[in-house]
Amino acid sequence: MIYFLQAFVLGILEGITEFIPVSSTAHILLLEKLMQYQNPSKFFEVIIQSGAILAIIYIYKIRIFNILKGIVKLEYNAICIFRNIVISMIPSIIIGFLFIHLIKKLFFNYLIIAISLILGGFFIIIVEYLIYPKFSKIKIDNKNFFNKRYYISNIEDISSKQSLYIGLYQAIALIPGISRSGATIMGAMTLGIKRNIATEFSFFLAVPTIISASVYDIWVNLNSISINDFIPVIIGCISSYFISIYVIKSVIKYISHNTFLIFAWYRIFLGFLILLIYIAT
Repeated sequence: MIYFLQAFVLGILEGITEFIPVSSTAHILLLEKLMQYQNPSKFFEVIIQSGAILAIIYIYKIRIFNILKGIVKLEYNAICIFRNIVISMIPSIIIGFLFIHLIKKLFFNYLIIAISLILGGFFIIIVEYLIYPKFSKIKIDNKNFFNKRYYISNIEDISSKQSLYIGLYQAIALIPGISRSGATIMGAMTLGIKRNIATEFSFFLAVPTIISASVYDIWVNLNSISINDFIPVIIGCISSYFISIYVIKSVIKYISHNTFLIFAWYRIFLGFLILLIYIAT
């Protein structure tokens, strides 16, 4: 029974942290440590994200349906969005497939989590204060259009090269404490992609990326999985799903009038707190 309660609480935490740039993996690992939770199943941390993904699909169901319909009809904008998502997935798929076990061995510890949280926080500050605002001051010169930096206001206007850069940022987020959403959103903003579009693209990119990671994790652990492993995962996914719906809507509303700086300061505070505890113990 205690495993079910733990799974429910961890699902809530996943739903809160998956779509804000604070690292859901770091928070789940920290909660498991602080509350002395045992991992409810062998693949819990990855599969529990499925609830959050279902929340994205629910909120953007009409948009996703139109994109899929557009792909079938070979519509240009839909094809561009599909292309961008596929390209952005490539780096994390390759690096994850080749090095995930090494990454877990080397980086899944609280010192790395603390450092990642702190560095990620400062990166958000740099992007919000120094990099992103510059795009609004640049005038587009039609004679030299492709050499100028300017705000990108539509997902379909993101280029293949920019998609690859975003994918590289996502691959870096395989290190716990970095934050997949934080890395992809901030990475996109450094390229001049508007904050709301960067966030939306990060949400869309999460769907195939996390589904792929979940399928891979199930495949790797297939021989050791029992029916008892799925029960806490399902409970966690359900709680994650409902919390994620609220969080996604709140994030979309929040960023329309605000920056991500509040999350930067939170990351830095939490990172230094973990670092002090790590040094003290």
